[in-house]
Amino acid sequence: MSIIPLHCIQEPEYKKAHERYALHKKIRSSECQLSEQIKEMEARFENYEEENKLPSSREKKQLRALIKEAETTVIHKGGYQIVFCTCSEAGSARVVDNIKPTHLIIDEAAMITEPEAMIPIQLADHVTLIGDHQQLQPVINYKHAKERGLGCSLFERYAQSNKDSHDAICKFPSEQFYDGQLITDQSVSQQFCSLEGFWPNGPNCPIAFCDVEGKEEDGSIDHKVYRESKRNRIEADKTAEIIVALRKKITQNNINNPLRIAVLTPYKAQKKLMEEIVKEKNLNVDSVLTITESQGCEFEFVILSTVRSIPRTKLKNRAAVQPDRTWIGEHLGSLTDRHQICVGITRAKYGLVIVGNAELLKYNETWEKLLKHYEERGCKEEVKDFLTRNNN
Repeated sequence: MSIIPLHCIQEPEYKKAHERYALHKKIRSSECQLSEQIKEMEARFENYEEENKLPSSREKKQLRALIKEAETTVIHKGGYQIVFCTCSEAGSARVVDNIKPTHLIIDEAAMITEPEAMIPIQLADHVTLIGDHQQLQPVINYKHAKERGLGCSLFERYAQSNKDSHDAICKFPSEQFYDGQLITDQSVSQQFCSLEGFWPNGPNCPIAFCDVEGKEEDGSIDHKVYRESKRNRIEADKTAEIIVALRKKITQNNINNPLRIAVLTPYKAQKKLMEEIVKEKNLNVDSVLTITESQGCEFEFVILSTVRSIPRTKLKNRAAVQPDRTWIGEHLGSLTDRHQICVGITRAKYGLVIVGNAELLKYNETWEKLLKHYEERGCKEEVKDFLTRNNN
């Protein structure tokens, strides 16, 4: 099977492994007869830059024509059966003129606008959209365009959601975000890894909310302080202890299958702090990601660190605090984003642990409902009780 990406993704690991397959690399490789001419002209342009000169319009036109001819030749001679490109690129001349697909797959289709989706859809007879409309949406910076419907993806108009997670993990997001229509894969329950003694309400209810009064502070990334990014050292340390307890239970239950543990958080500063702790303590963790980065991923176990915290003495009398939009934005920030919440609590297949300040989170309607859901099922504990029980 022949595959060609028209652009190479910039993530270092992917780029290193697959860059040679990208079209812009192939037209400059030995398999393209025009490669030497292209490289010669590009070297000439580099010399112009060093000499503070500009190439002539004729030279620019000549290079563009060379590249276009080389791309056409490589695409036609390669006989490629699979082509990777962005939705916008699907409307370019090199795709429209040279590629006639019969089948189209758009991944993360809920994250692109409807006009973007329509660009590639016109090329193929059979179209498959993959995504989740209740998770991250298209990024629309113009408020009025978003209010008038541009933020609604084509996927959202047709969506029915399926999830490869345990029923107990899916129940709350199904009721809260999907009108009870979230369909769980029964094979997950059959493969489920029971951890006797780890979960507050027993092995058949693999969810837990660990309540902790941490101390949040403005985040530091690359020695710069960012007020919009937060971190919480107390919560990070408790998260590390939960990781150790979880790995211990996996070993005690004689589970030999490789099980991936991920730590998620809404904030880059907390992610950086957790990465430092994981390295310092040599913790067995597969991924430390922000919630946004985790979109499209799944892990056997997820520990979600919510970060934001206020001393409980200041929250003791909720009536004394006016939960207006400004106050909530200041103290909860992105934690109030329903789509971020949905992504964060639906990445786990076999078990989910949420770590946070319950009293503060209750100021948000969605978190208040989640906490009530966990409390009714006996799945909410003080973090010290959770750890004490698991260390016995």
